[in-house]
Parts: sequence; structure tokens; C-alpha cells
Amino acid sequence: MNTINRLIIATNIVSVTLLAASTSNAAAPIDISSPQIVHSKEAGQMEELAARELWRYLARVSGKPGTIMTDDAASPDRAAIVLLDVAGNNKLAAEIEKQEKIAVDVAALGDEGFRWKVVECRGKPALLLTAAKPVGVLYGTYALLEKIGVGFYLGGDTFPPAGSSLTVDASLDETHKPVFAIRGALPWGNLLNAAWDPDDLRQYYEQLAKQRFNFVGFHQYDIEPWCAYPWQGNLIGGNPLRTSSDKYFMTVRRLPTAQFGWGISDYYDRDPFTSRGRLEGKNREDQIRRSISLLADSMGHAHRLGLKVCLGFELFGDPTVPGVADHLEARIVAVLKNYPLLDYIWFFQNEEASRKGWDVPKGSEVERLIREEGETFAYLGNPKRIAEAVRFSYHFNMAYRIVKKHRPDLPIAINGWGGDRWLLFTDLFVGLDKTLPNDVIFASQDNIDPSIEPTVSKAYSRVSPQRVCWPIPWWNSDGGGSRGDMWAPQCNVKPFVPLCRDVLAKRCQGMIGVHWCTRDVEEVAGYQARFAWNPTLTYEEFYDDMAKRCFGARWGKTTGKILRDLDSLGPRWTGSRGQPTELGFSLSKFGYPPPKKENLQKLADIRRQLTDIRREMLADRQLEGLERIEWFLTTIDWVTRFDDAVVRLHVTGPVEKLLREAETAHAAGNAGLAKQKAQAAWEEMQKCGLKEALQTYPRKMSTIGEFGSMASIQTKVYASYLDLRDRVQKILGPLGDDLAGPPVPPGTPPFMVGRQPKSLLESGRELSVSAVVIGSEPITSCVLRYRPIGADAWKDVPMTNTFRRTYAAEIPAADVTLEARGIEWFVEARDQAGRAAHWPKGYPSVVWSATIVPSQPRE
Repeated sequence: MNTINRLIIATNIVSVTLLAASTSNAAAPIDISSPQIVHSKEAGQMEELAARELWRYLARVSGKPGTIMTDDAASPDRAAIVLLDVAGNNKLAAEIEKQEKIAVDVAALGDEGFRWKVVECRGKPALLLTAAKPVGVLYGTYALLEKIGVGFYLGGDTFPPAGSSLTVDASLDETHKPVFAIRGALPWGNLLNAAWDPDDLRQYYEQLAKQRFNFVGFHQYDIEPWCAYPWQGNLIGGNPLRTSSDKYFMTVRRLPTAQFGWGISDYYDRDPFTSRGRLEGKNREDQIRRSISLLADSMGHAHRLGLKVCLGFELFGDPTVPGVADHLEARIVAVLKNYPLLDYIWFFQNEEASRKGWDVPKGSEVERLIREEGETFAYLGNPKRIAEAVRFSYHFNMAYRIVKKHRPDLPIAINGWGGDRWLLFTDLFVGLDKTLPNDVIFASQDNIDPSIEPTVSKAYSRVSPQRVCWPIPWWNSDGGGSRGDMWAPQCNVKPFVPLCRDVLAKRCQGMIGVHWCTRDVEEVAGYQARFAWNPTLTYEEFYDDMAKRCFGARWGKTTGKILRDLDSLGPRWTGSRGQPTELGFSLSKFGYPPPKKENLQKLADIRRQLTDIRREMLADRQLEGLERIEWFLTTIDWVTRFDDAVVRLHVTGPVEKLLREAETAHAAGNAGLAKQKAQAAWEEMQKCGLKEALQTYPRKMSTIGEFGSMASIQTKVYASYLDLRDRVQKILGPLGDDLAGPPVPPGTPPFMVGRQPKSLLESGRELSVSAVVIGSEPITSCVLRYRPIGADAWKDVPMTNTFRRTYAAEIPAADVTLEARGIEWFVEARDQAGRAAHWPKGYPSVVWSATIVPSQPRE
């Protein structure tokens, strides 16, 4: 018997005639809503995870939990069977293989591919899912769940309505394998959007793996903590994670969350905004070490899900200077020691180095190296760029030798800022292909704006055929080309269609996406994930499928067109340029060119359509898509209100004009005119709409990325408003307390906001649940309700008001057991008027749920 893994689903339906291993096309669909899941006694962690995940999702939709058993206790006479086989140890799998004479081409499936095929199991139809490796079983399971209507995105899972038919065709026979060996993400961690706590990072990994990504890579600047290293008794090469109270990346003001304006502080559960590790650290070194532990501890969770983890830092400066090699070795040794589960390490050229080149210090050893090796890079033409190519080649080879000395098995990659039109690191590839070892992987953040350059660098098709290449296009804007925004949806799906095809045409072995935002890039991330398994996927097919999953079949056609219309509007949807989070903010620059009238009209039309659909969902109690409908409505309100406010505050607008006139009059000693103009400016500021815009955004926050973006908005946009306000106060005197909350208008019913929870829980460990409850009236009760999946009764745990408007409670460790297999929960809050709010949105059609898995050791 082949040493492969098999997932077999057998159902107790009317007997049909089978020809060889095929089921007649006329046979009834196979119901897989409540199976008995059977795995070998020898099953590994990943097969068990596949079984438990399949069990939870099917029970979540059908309301009829199946069972999980080992092969020695399985009863094939039961109505439904799910069978996992590893290395021929599963008795039922062996029996089916022998009877059906199923030939499985293991080599064709590869490490991650799988096959679905309806077969016969002891006289009954069955669905066989075959994979060559355990991870193939896991991917086949998630793909099967997608096939029956579940959706997986960075913004969370989507579900078909409860009680939906969960069947597969009796004629099903499909094989799936990825076209890229490496598929994943590079979440950039230098901004407030990356203030991860352990559960944030784990939830992010889970959403990647469900989309059958298999890679996550991280870059570190020296201002970040993860690649710090000990040197002469101190930790250097890294610093604690930044906070909203720090001055960095051109913030206008340092602001603790208590000073966030117009009640926005109520949405935050800490002060200042940053990770818990940074807040709880006793000193600088403790803060750094806590951050290192966070990443190191998360890697076991990544591996559980089939994700490979990569980490690295930049190589800059003259590598021939005495002492550089010693520092480099100390740093690499620290990284390898701190992260024993690391799967890859990569080394970056520093940003813009390839485009600008390098001024070689007179008398430097590099001058000799250029004379000896410069000819390899002579095609670059510019002497400074040739010098930089030689410098990086020498520096990387030094790092390569150190890594191989300490961990010979670890794959190594280069990375940098590339693209044929922007920062040009990939220009070095043809030469580096000759100067670097053959096993070095070539990766690069490619052209910043795919709408201008919908291909990856030409260099990928010019290096040696055996060279492994991983282009990294930008899911997120970085302020280049036509895209200048990080605070709104990124609208990149259409240009990514030819981009993905180009990566495949250039025979690259991997494709990764770089991003800062989370929810705002879920569409382009979702397309790239699905293209890797279905390279014929079209733009229209992707959005039609996503709409059906997110909003339901009834509204799928309408919302599919809406999603395409929104994507076609481009960055921010409004037509204004927006704001790169890592750049400075100025009310004299933001938003220009201003919003386009045709875009605003289109958004108004779309908003009316979405409002009608929302009304229909509420009337019919089909609430599975409610959260996403309201997310889109809120996002439309956010971008339109914000752009309108900023245009009013722009240097060409009435506020700046009146303020300048007031300041001129004040300087001239005309106090009366100065106060008149300043008062008029102040009145314009109060009606500009910025308060209403900023109070809109938090309703769409659901991951750490959005909480971080709002923190950046506060330290830049709101801070700029404070600067204007200070100018008014210099003339009018104190203006009173117009900056405090509440964060909502009077009469607002309660609602809840929280970060999406992880969906894998380790047995024997409590689950902390927290959410923010916002409303215009005092909250009189907040309760966490939970139960094992399949149980009738909910258990209630009163939640405590722990910080501002945050409420928290725990599901006890005693109830998080492997025997329970899964758990579900929701939060209910009521105000003094008796009005209720629930989290997640869409209750009772939607509740949070998680699979319980064996615990892993932690430091």
C-alpha cells in the first residue's frame, strides 16, 4: 500500500451501481454534513488537526456534530465515515485501496497536492481525499470546506446559512496541486499596525493556512526587536517595539491613547498603544526579549498549520571594515539560537541602495574587490551601482558562510527593494546569479504599483534555470505610483491578475505578498492565494465566488458586481491620493488630487444598494453576511467623510485662509480683526466633519491592523488638527473642552468592537475573551456565553469592565478539553435602556468557534 494519507468520507445512502472506482453520474449527491471521522491510531498532529477542523466546520453549519474515532474502533455501518490514513496504517483505507484498485500517483500530487474521488466503501458511496504528505490532507480539508460554501480570508471566515446542504457530487474526481512551491506573506512590522499580541499573530497564521498559504516571512530594521543580539553585555541591533507615545516615522505628535480625540480612546484596552510585551517589559532589554519570545513561541503554531517561517535583517555598510564580520556572526548566532524552529533566513539589501549605489570610501578594501569582481556587474553601467553590487555580494557571502557554519541545513535567501521601475534591487540578479552559491534563493519586493507595471522584474527570467526565485509584489501601497494610501481598501485585484500570470510564466517557484494592512488587503491576498491553486482563475470568477461566500447566494450576483465596481474605483475608492502611513502627514498635502465627483456618485449608488441588501438580510434573519455588509458601508462612510473633512482643512481651504489672515492681523496689532478671523476659522473647523469621520473608522476595526491604523491616524491627522487648534488658541485664548468623548452621538444603540479571536485553542488552557462595548447610554451588563459545540445549554460568565470600555472574561481551562473537540461563544451586552449588542455581529446566525487541539510546550 502507498505510504500516503487518505481522507475518506463514506455516507449511508441508497446503494448504487459502481463501475470500477467511479460512481455513476446519475447517483444522488453525497451528504457529508455529519460524518464519523476516523483516523489511524498512528495519525500525526496534522491529520488530527484536519479531522478536528472538518468536524468543527461541518458541525458549525449543519448543527449536527459528527464523531472522531480511531480505525480500530470505527463502525463503517454508521451513516457517515471520514477516514484518514498514514503510511498504510488505517485498516479501512487499506481495504478500500484493495477493493477499488485505486492507483495514486504520489509523484504527481507532490508534497501538498491532493485528490478528491468518489469511490465505493463496503458497498456504499464514499469520498476519497488522497494526499502524498500530511499537509496535503490539511489543505484538502480546507479546500473541501470551501467547496461546500465556507470562505477563508484575512478578514475572517464566512459561512453558508445554517442548515445548508453539505453535499458533493457523486461523480466528483478532481486533483489539485499548487503551481508555486512557496506561497505566503511578508507582513511589514515597523508600524503600529504590527503591535501583535500572541493571539493576534496566531490568528493571522490561521487565516493564511486556511487559504493554503505555506509561508510567512519577516523583515527587521535595527529599530525593531526581533534580531537584536548580545554584544559586550548589552543587546544591540534592535530596540523595543514602538508605541503611539513614541516619535517615529514622522508622527506629528506623540499621543498616549488617553489623548486620542473625540472619544476614540474608549476603543483601546491599553495605554500607550503597542504590544503587551512592550507594556509589561521592566526595562529596554526585557521589552526586547519579550518580543523575541513572542515570535519564537508562535513558530510552533505556524508549523502546526504547515507554515514555514522566515526572518532576516539588512546588510549595510562596508563589510571589509574590521569587526563587521564579528558583529555579523554574533547577530546570526543570536537569531539561530532565539528561533530554533526557523525554516529560512534571508538577508536584505537596504532600501534604495541599488538605485543610488554606493560611494566607496577611499582606501577601502572594497576598491580592490571592485577591480577583481566589478566586471560581473559592468552591465549596470553606473560605477556607484557596480560598487554597491560588489559590496552586497561580498557581504551576503560572508553571511552565507556564517549560517552554514552554525546551521548547514537552513535555506538562505536574498531580498531587497526591486522592480524594473522603482528601487531596482532585481537589476543585480544577473550578476549575483554568478557570484552567489547556487542554493541561494532570490527574492525581492517587486514593482510598487502593479497598476502601472503589471509584471514582475525581467531578471527572474534571466537568471539560471536552477535558481529558486520568489517575487514579492505589493498587496499594500507604499506611496509609489498611483497608490498613496494605507488607511483604506487597497484595490489591487485587477492588476494582480496579469501579475500572477507573469510570475507563473517566468517559472518562479514562489510568490509572496508584502503588506501592512490586514482587512484592507484581504481581497488581493485572497486572489493570490486562490490563483496559486487555480491559475485559470479570472477576475470575475474570483469576485463572484467571494461575493457568494460573504453575502450569500441570494445576493451573490449583485454584490459580485459591487465588489468589482469598488475595486475599479482604485485607491481609497474616492479618487484622492491618500496617506502612506510611514510618511509624514500634512493637511496641506493630503488628499490631493481631491476626490472625484464621479467616484463619489458611484459610492453613493453602491451605498444605497448595500443598504437595501442589509435591510433584506435583517428582515429575513439571514445574518451570516451582516458583518461584511456593515464593514463596506462603514468603509464608504469613512473614506468619503474623511476626504471631505481634509479638503475643508487643506491649505487652499477656508480654515487655512482665515487663520493666516488672523495671524497677519495679530502680528500687526489689530486684535479685533485677528479675533474675528480666528473665530471664523474656529467655526469652520468645528463643522469640517473630521470628528465625525474619525468616529466612523473604529466601527470597522476587527484586527490589530485596523487598531494600529487608527492609532497612526490619531498621531498624524488628529495631531495636525490639534496644531491648527493651537494656532486658533494663540489668538482667542482657551477654547474649552471640545475634544473629549463620547465616541458616538446621543441615542446611539450599543455595539461591540473587538479583535478577531484565534480559531485553534490548546487544550487545558483558558481562553481570554475581550471586547469593547460602545453606546450612548451606560452599560448595565456584559456576559460571555459559551458551550461545547453540539451542546444545548450555554454557560454564562459575567464580564468585568477592565479598562475604559473594554470588558473581559475567560472560558475556564477545565472546559477547553480534547474531548470537547470544539467550543463556541459570543458576548452579549445591554445598556440601561435594555438595548442589546452582540459580538460577533450577526448573532444568532454567527458565533465565534474554535477547534481544540493538543497543547504545545512554551517557554
